[in-house]
Amino acid sequence: MKFKAKCPASIGELIQGKIRGQEMLVSCPIYNFVEVEICMNNGIEIEKEKIYKAFEIFLELYEIKEIRAKDLKVTTHSSIPRGKGMAGSTADISAGLAALSSLLSLPISQEDIASIAVRVEPTDSTVFSMLALYDHLEGKHRE
Repeated sequence: MKFKAKCPASIGELIQGKIRGQEMLVSCPIYNFVEVEICMNNGIEIEKEKIYKAFEIFLELYEIKEIRAKDLKVTTHSSIPRGKGMAGSTADISAGLAALSSLLSLPISQEDIASIAVRVEPTDSTVFSMLALYDHLEGKHRE
């Protein structure tokens, strides 16, 4: 059984300025989709290392011992370039954790996703569904 989840990445404003004296902007959410399924001894794909690290933390926090991160097959669907400051890895980690929680029937909150994600790397506030002030380095402050 596969579970799929999505999380937006951040590309900022594509266009910002005035039209007939009125401030306007154009932005476009771009979503990462991540599918997760149990596939024993699948191995860890190096390009998805951050997702697997988040899975290890999740499995440890929920005290799940019968499944290991390497037993999970991860498929990502994204057109977001990596390493360009567009929050692609945050979206991968967030969507991956949401899919894993669904797969294992263990609810996870946005706050828990953020807490796990920040243990993997500095994390954008795109984890949250609303505008958020967030300590992206340690996850200690959220507003």
